[in-house]
Amino acid sequence: TPAAPSGSIVVGLAQPGLAPLEWAEGASALRLGALGALTEALLRAGPPPAFVVWPETALRLGLGVRAQLPRLAAAADSAGAPLLAGAVLAGAGGALYNVVVAQSGPGRPLQWYAKQRLVPYAEVSPFAGALPLLEGLRLPSGGAPGYAPGDAPGLLDVAGARVGVLICFESIFPDAVRELARGRAQLIVVVAQTGWWGRSAAYGQHLRHAALRAAESGRAVVQATVSGGTAVVLPTGARRYETAWMQRAALRARVPLYAGATPYVRWGGWVDLAFAFALAGMGAAAFYAGRRRHLRPRPPCGISGAGG
Repeated sequence: TPAAPSGSIVVGLAQPGLAPLEWAEGASALRLGALGALTEALLRAGPPPAFVVWPETALRLGLGVRAQLPRLAAAADSAGAPLLAGAVLAGAGGALYNVVVAQSGPGRPLQWYAKQRLVPYAEVSPFAGALPLLEGLRLPSGGAPGYAPGDAPGLLDVAGARVGVLICFESIFPDAVRELARGRAQLIVVVAQTGWWGRSAAYGQHLRHAALRAAESGRAVVQATVSGGTAVVLPTGARRYETAWMQRAALRARVPLYAGATPYVRWGGWVDLAFAFALAGMGAAAFYAGRRRHLRPRPPCGISGAGG
């Protein structure tokens, strides 16, 4: 049973409902125009939310991160609504980072988190150092040598709340959200671009992973996507404010904040290990039983039971 929330916060969510190619590198005017219109609608509709969430890879940033934030981020900042946005950040040596940047308030330093678990053959080529031919399997990334992983958990302080951040693929890993909960995150924000999968089971499955992470951590999970699956998932698994596929939506969501640690946050590593040993034991038992059946002596040919 989830603990009682320690408070709540109003979060703005922008789902632009753009197709993958419209969201891609060459369509920045369309991408930022859609996000800007949705953000302005949120700010006009009433008191500004505590912060506004833009999906994965919404911004393209060079080495001078602060100088390259678009004017709408500054507008949200001046209106009292900080921006938490997915971005592609160009790092030293030409490597790219898939990041979330957070503009936490006027005059405060910019915070960001770099994705730690990269998607194989989309963002990184596993074992390419030993087998260079594998690099050719990776999807192109604008001529860059691929994405580099971050090295610190996504714990950001935004609008007075401790926010744990995950980027798309990372939300399928239980230990990632466990680490954020241990770092005193009060809610979890997942930014994603799931449009490449189309209207398949995959984008719905991604939201179901968010429900698992919410139950495990005892935290509400806010998921903001480009094309569908934007929602708030409570620790009970209940979904709120869920959007439809390719819906263009500006949502104002009241999200409960939680503290403390669930049993899974405390002992989840041991639980995972116990299940791994249990599955290995079941597999060994099944193999041994099958081998015994295979080696069991059979009657000679031509000899049958009574009456034969």
